[in-house]
Amino acid sequence: MDYYIEIKLIPRQSRSLPSLLSALFEKLFVALSAHRHGDIGLSLPAFKQTPGNVIRLHGQRYGLENLRLRVLLNDLSHYIWIGPATPVPDNVQYRHYRRVQLKTPHQRMKRYMKRRGAISADAPTGHRRQVATPTSDLPYIWIKNQALGRSFRMFIAAGDLSDTPTEGTFNHYGLSSTATVPFF
Repeated sequence: MDYYIEIKLIPRQSRSLPSLLSALFEKLFVALSAHRHGDIGLSLPAFKQTPGNVIRLHGQRYGLENLRLRVLLNDLSHYIWIGPATPVPDNVQYRHYRRVQLKTPHQRMKRYMKRRGAISADAPTGHRRQVATPTSDLPYIWIKNQALGRSFRMFIAAGDLSDTPTEGTFNHYGLSSTATVPFF
C-alpha cells in the first residue's frame, strides 16, 4: 500500500453529508467489485461518531489509477474533491476498518430453528413478528442494495492503531477485519 487517493466530501445545502457518503459508497462498491483483486483498502481519517467527510483509498498506484474515480464520480463532481495518487508518508501507523453486521432476534431464532431441524433451510417462517431493528453506537453509512432495491445501514468499526501493517484482503467496500491501511 504505497499510494493513496484522498476524496473530500463537500456537503452543500442541496445535498447533506450522509447523502453524499451513501452515493459515494455505492459507486465505490461498483468500482471495487469490478477491480476484483481485494488489494484496495479504505481509511476514514475523520472517523469518530460519524464516518467523517474524508475517505482515502489505499493501494498500489496502478490499481488506484485504474479505478478511474473522476469518471466514476462525475455526477458528484460538485460535492467532492479527488486528489491525485500520492505516496503514503513515512512513519505512519496502521489501522483496519471493518463492517459490523447486527443481527435481529428474528434472524438468530431462524438460524437456531434450522440447526435443530425444526424448519427447513428454505421454508418461510410464517410467524414473523415485528421486531425492533437492532441499533449500535457505531458510525454507519446508508447503502442501497441495487440488486434487491433495499437500503441498509453499514456499521463501521475502526481497529486499534498499530506500528506494523497486517496483510489481508479487502471486501468490495474497501473494508477488512484483518488487513490494515496506513493511518495518518
